[in-house]
Amino acid sequence: MSWPDPLIANASASGAGASPLIVDWTPSGTTHIYQRGSGYIAHPKTKTKMSFMEKDEQAAFVGWLRVNRIRHHAIINSGARNQQQGAEFKRQGLVPGVPDLYVFLPGVGSLAIEMKRANGSLSDVDGLQWDWHDFLPGQVPGWFSVIAFGKIAAVDFVKTIWRAQQC
Repeated sequence: MSWPDPLIANASASGAGASPLIVDWTPSGTTHIYQRGSGYIAHPKTKTKMSFMEKDEQAAFVGWLRVNRIRHHAIINSGARNQQQGAEFKRQGLVPGVPDLYVFLPGVGSLAIEMKRANGSLSDVDGLQWDWHDFLPGQVPGWFSVIAFGKIAAVDFVKTIWRAQQC
């Protein structure tokens, strides 16, 4: 099963108008990247039947960041907790919808990444996640935002914006 063509997907994206981005294919030819609102969407060219859980995709991407010595940190915003723990985390500043990872690219800017399963879909992104996705690059200079469907899409996005900003 293939994803829709990026230019067609741009015309029909929900919410703020999406327009073609930097490239519609990454150099590896495996990832579509297109703009939606203020941020970007990166997803595999084709869906596979086998897909790792979101947490495993994120861990694999973090491994790639570490090997490449790219500074980053994660926001652990999910997981099982009781009502008292939830209230305490909220009191300390936990906010729903905040992106999963923050990546710092010297000379390029900062990147907020919401990770999803490689075979996921835009319907997997909830309203609060869309709000953050649009807010950061739209309101905070130097920030990029991407919803990345899998480790490969996340890696391809980082490589693509890094190349685009170095030109």
